[in-house]
Amino acid sequence: MSAQSSIEGPLSPVSSRMDALMDKSSALTTAYSAPSSCADSWGNGHGDRDDPGEGDSDVPLDYLDRGPTASITVLKLEPTDDDINLDDVTTGPIPLDAAHDASEAKQKRPRGRPRKMPPDTAIFTKLMQQDSQPVITMQPIFHGVETVEDRILWKHYFTHLSNVLTVEGEARNAFKDIILPLANEHQGLMHSILAVSSKHIDLDSPYGSRILNDNPTATRESLQHRGDFHHDEALDRLYKDLDTLANKDDPAYATVLAARYGQMLCLLLQTRAEGNPRGEHRVHLQAYQTLIQHSPPENEVFRSFITEFFQYHIFADDLLWYSGLGCSRLLSENLLRHVSVPKPRLIGIGDGLFRCLSQITSLRNSIREKMAASREPVVDYTSLYRASEIDAAIRDWTPRWPPGDSRHRVGPLYRQMMWVYLYRTIYPPLPSPPPRPTITTGPPNRDQSHVSDAQRRSSMVSMVSSVESSAASNTMSPCRTEFGSHAAHSCSSSRNPSRTNSMHEIDWTPSIVERSQMPPEFLFPPLVTRSSSDDSRIKLAVEESLTIFESFSLSDPAQTLLLIPCIVIGTACFSVRQRERLRAVVKVIRGYTGLRNCDRLTELLEEVWSQMDKGEWMVAWDWQAIAKSLHLDFICA
Repeated sequence: MSAQSSIEGPLSPVSSRMDALMDKSSALTTAYSAPSSCADSWGNGHGDRDDPGEGDSDVPLDYLDRGPTASITVLKLEPTDDDINLDDVTTGPIPLDAAHDASEAKQKRPRGRPRKMPPDTAIFTKLMQQDSQPVITMQPIFHGVETVEDRILWKHYFTHLSNVLTVEGEARNAFKDIILPLANEHQGLMHSILAVSSKHIDLDSPYGSRILNDNPTATRESLQHRGDFHHDEALDRLYKDLDTLANKDDPAYATVLAARYGQMLCLLLQTRAEGNPRGEHRVHLQAYQTLIQHSPPENEVFRSFITEFFQYHIFADDLLWYSGLGCSRLLSENLLRHVSVPKPRLIGIGDGLFRCLSQITSLRNSIREKMAASREPVVDYTSLYRASEIDAAIRDWTPRWPPGDSRHRVGPLYRQMMWVYLYRTIYPPLPSPPPRPTITTGPPNRDQSHVSDAQRRSSMVSMVSSVESSAASNTMSPCRTEFGSHAAHSCSSSRNPSRTNSMHEIDWTPSIVERSQMPPEFLFPPLVTRSSSDDSRIKLAVEESLTIFESFSLSDPAQTLLLIPCIVIGTACFSVRQRERLRAVVKVIRGYTGLRNCDRLTELLEEVWSQMDKGEWMVAWDWQAIAKSLHLDFICA
């Protein structure tokens, strides 16, 4: 059976089987027509006709004899509706080769300039998402904490700085429980917290390097810039609050007043963190004293915390205060009165120990003034009586902290520090009178009634006697033959370093005739000062204090309280070994707290020890004057 007979009914003209044979009634439509676009499809297989006579009248007989360029016009006969029954038309199957060719057919590139290659699908999708993604702004959750640097500073205060400022644990950390909630309500205090955090953080330490590695977008310069910004903003807001008249009826009055105290606290901490040697801490302490007199905090817990904190630093400032600084002393009679601290956090304020510290400082200032004016006695009976009362108060004081608390172990160190400070104050190094010769003005048998040995009760400083006595030992040999007993007694009256005979001495004054016979070096000998460096009492006290220092671990919270004892014990370290141990103690405190005022303390102690090595005991005794000469006006707390 032929291919045509295998198909039921005629095919649709749109079928791919265009070469199928049509019905004979429409065979004439396949006649060759040059201009027809359908000549090939409709004429395939119909070039040879068996019946040449049917329908030849319309075709010229000589069309084969025409040239190749001749144009033959042949009418195309289209099939009529009667010739095709659409009900019999079925869709023919699509050949596999035709479907494959259609899928592989490439789109013809239009004419003109070729366009660029289209972007990849992933990139195009990303660009669409960027164009279509909504833009939002993440607002800061805390006032002032806006950038990456701000979050670093805030985290440093929360996790590190607030912990080293107190000896208490997380349960009663006032720098978190009191200051942070208040800063969340007052933007100026938040700026102050971030500013002091930027001053405290040490980017040169391993801790600081780790912070920079964990935050690659933050740099040293950006952290410094944000720290300066917060410092300026804090001062601006503080000045605005001070210029604004306080209205106690305002609901925000208590918050603004408490934040004002908090900003002063942060400014004071900033001087400690920087190790500021210009005395700026005293400005903030004076501002506190003025504000507390007129506007004390209303909250009882906050008032107790602020009062204890600032008064602790006022007593610490008194250790380095010098009368020649040009500023008044911060301690007053009102401050020396007992302060009620319901739940103390520090040592010396609520328990009254620091009142002894201020009394010793007052006694030292009085002795310094007498020494500068060359008045004697330098330490009179009134000073000794006051010293005995202070000593009794120190011995009666006992720490009130429960066993196991770090402050319970620091208490004996503070009491020992007070005793060393008192001892060093009432026993200053004094000029030592050299051996006293007697001079004969005539023959041995001449009456020597003009030579008199007057015994008198002398003070600790025999300034006149030492100036008028002799220091040359070679000139004493002729005198010892005649007045040997007196010379021996005179030589034995010198004081030993323990100063057990300091209150009862025998001084010798030459007569007018003897003075006229003396050479100038007899009348004005060099003064030889002596110290208490060989006294076993002070050595034992320093050794015990150093042992307590070294008993604390590197991460013990008590390290916060050890800087004040360091300055007092350090000025009494006479041996090289003691100085090395104290240097190690200060280094540990510096590593734990990160406060740079420890560096200022080291500078001061090194100069004091240098004066000791030179034999300048009088200079080393007045370490407040040494601090003034070095321009080290800092707070040692």
